[in-house]
Amino acid sequence: PHARGTPDAAPLSLTRHPDPLSREGSETVAAGCSRRQKTTPHAEGRPDKRETAVPLADMPALLAAHRAVGAFNFITLEVAEAIVAGAEAADSGVILQLSQNAIAFHGGLAPAGTAALRLAEGARVPVVVHLDHATEDGLVDEALDVGIRSVMFDAAHLDDAENLQRTAAVAARVHAAGGWIEAELGEIGGKGAHSPGVRTDVAEAARFVDATGVDALAVAVGSEHAMRERSARLDEHLIAELDRKSVV
Repeated sequence: PHARGTPDAAPLSLTRHPDPLSREGSETVAAGCSRRQKTTPHAEGRPDKRETAVPLADMPALLAAHRAVGAFNFITLEVAEAIVAGAEAADSGVILQLSQNAIAFHGGLAPAGTAALRLAEGARVPVVVHLDHATEDGLVDEALDVGIRSVMFDAAHLDDAENLQRTAAVAARVHAAGGWIEAELGEIGGKGAHSPGVRTDVAEAARFVDATGVDALAVAVGSEHAMRERSARLDEHLIAELDRKSVV
């Protein structure tokens, strides 16, 4: 599942799950299976210092270890801390998403991105920090520079040919850095491009994934951003067809 500005509902994403024995999955698969760690209370009885640290998770390992993973956008550090605390209480991995609007709010990617990574490193459950809906190539490069290895490059506002070309180029850089990348083909309901009822074409999605090499694809299957009422209806038949065709 994957917002900008104020956190909102995110598009459904289909993801490629690597073989844990493959090159992509072998180094980090243990991170998605880590057990909760104990805490050492200080004098007032509140958690103070964790005895051991969970290795910083990566997206393939996290997804491989769970049937589904919650992905939540944050703007302030307090919200990020609350998301991680909730994941720890549920004993489940989680994805911390940092949007382009949130980065603008902080005046740059490094402050919030670095803080989120440190928070993830200290968590008792696997936490992935994910750059969400980046429309600028340079922002993806900046995320890689600070240590974020999960990104969404969103060029869906461009025509299909340019979207494919730019996404493929960014995907190559992300993979060279050991990262994981999600893309978007067309736009998701609520973003202005899709009228009600418009859905992702399975064959087109498969061609896009093959041409770009992305690891995940945000698809239009009835999900919506920023719903104010229960109006979305997921197209389960289309979801099954996308899965059957192994789009990602």
